[in-house]
Formats: sequence, structure tokens, C-alpha cells
Amino acid sequence: MPKGKINLTFVDMKEGRILRWNYPDFYVIVSDHTFEQLAKQVKPLIYKVYKVKNEKNTEETSEKLLKLTGAKDAQIITSYKEYKNGLQSAGMDLFLLGFIGLVFLVATGSIIYFKQLTDAYADQVRYKILRKIGVSKKEVKNSIVKQSIFVFGLPLVVGICHSIVILRALATLYGSTENPVIIPILTSVMAYLVIYLGYFILTVRTSNQIANK
Repeated sequence: MPKGKINLTFVDMKEGRILRWNYPDFYVIVSDHTFEQLAKQVKPLIYKVYKVKNEKNTEETSEKLLKLTGAKDAQIITSYKEYKNGLQSAGMDLFLLGFIGLVFLVATGSIIYFKQLTDAYADQVRYKILRKIGVSKKEVKNSIVKQSIFVFGLPLVVGICHSIVILRALATLYGSTENPVIIPILTSVMAYLVIYLGYFILTVRTSNQIANK
């Protein structure tokens, strides 16, 4: 630590990142004179930062820089490498979240399905009474369809909204502001629709068989 006190006056503040994420988030830019005073007391650690165009597509340049150092312990960090590692980490997170979400989705659909069948068996006597007083089988089926739409529709909408929020949060976390996040969002929405549509059709068909037996 440097000895004595140095008074600094902040004149401006800029948001941005110079070094990678695991470095401190706050930097103070001082004059050359102040830096020389500090360097006399504490040996400075110098980083060289270069700004390049299309840093996410500089794989070849990154490989050449790493070869030019010739030292295994050289601390060279490239935007491409960090970007690639971020994509790999995000891909793993998406896979785990997708797998857990799929298991939860199937479990929820099964619970709703068996709950509807239980209710259909419990209401079997009521359906017989309705048919005896003139209610047709088609009207009974329409009633089952409307009830099933509400039962499956609510968790479907909540699940889709939840998946969209999670995927957009991951995209923001890993600095992806481009449109590729649309693809996993559409994939998750289609998965929700297909699975719940399958459970919906199965529930309506089985409940109708029970009610109009």
C-alpha cells in the first residue's frame, strides 16, 4: 500500500469494461504525475489493452497472439476466448434449465391429467343425470373441452412467460444482445405447446369416454 494520502478530484464517470469480468468493477484514472508517485512506492502491474473490430470473430487473431507470447504463463485474454467461454457456459445452463423444465412440464401435465380423470369418475353420476334430462353427449363433450382448456391453458401461459423471462435474463447476463435468443425462446414455446396439446387431447378423449359411457 502506498504511504501518505493523495487527494483526488473526480471530474467524470464512464460506464464500460476494460478488463474481463473477474477483475474489479471500479477503476480510477489518474494523471501521469500521480501515477509516477504511486509507482515509486508500489511496483505497478501493467496491462496492455487493444480494441479490435468484430472481436467476436477473431479466432485466428487470438490464436496468433497466444503463439507469439511463447510463454505458458502469459496472461493474455482475448474477447473471442471470453465470448466463446461465455457461450459454452450459457449453453450448459440452457441445457440444464431445459432438462429440468421438461421434467417439471411432463410432471405437471401428468398431475393435471390424472386430476381430471379423477374428477370425471367422481362426476360420472352427474353426467348420467344430465343425459337423462336431455343433455346430449356432444354438449357434455363441449363442457369437458371448455373445462380442460381452462385447466391446461393457465399453467401453459405461466410456463411460457416464465421460460421467456429466464432465457432473456440469460441472454442479458452473458451479454448477448443479438437475435439468436429468439431461437431457444421459440423452441421452448413449441415444446410447451406440443406437450400440453398432447395431454389436452388425451384428457378430453378419456374424460369424454368416462362421462358418456
